Amino acid sequence: MLTLLITQLQSDGLASLTKRAWQQLKEADGGDVSSELRLLMASGAAAVAGHLDIVDDEDAQALRADLLRLLGTQRKRRDTALLDALVHVLMARDAIRQLGSVSREGVV
Repeated sequence: MLTLLITQLQSDGLASLTKRAWQQLKEADGGDVSSELRLLMASGAAAVAGHLDIVDDEDAQALRADLLRLLGTQRKRRDTALLDALVHVLMARDAIRQLGSVSREGVV
């Protein structure tokens, strides 16, 4: 029974993280990405953030610390802070990738 309750609470948190990621991605892409693709990206980012929040091995602890340092501020909820940092990292990666493709085209 306790395991079922924990699973339900985690899935409730995942829904709110997905909604938060959806909004962040929508603002970042200016509405240019399809709703289906944005939902897929948002749910994936939310799942990663939720997993990082509950996993307790050394690698997860190190990654959590790195992600939380990126924000530079303390937040009350670690799961939303991890999501925010993860979305920033993903957007930075995409920007770097786009810059790389532009330079290969000879525009830069």
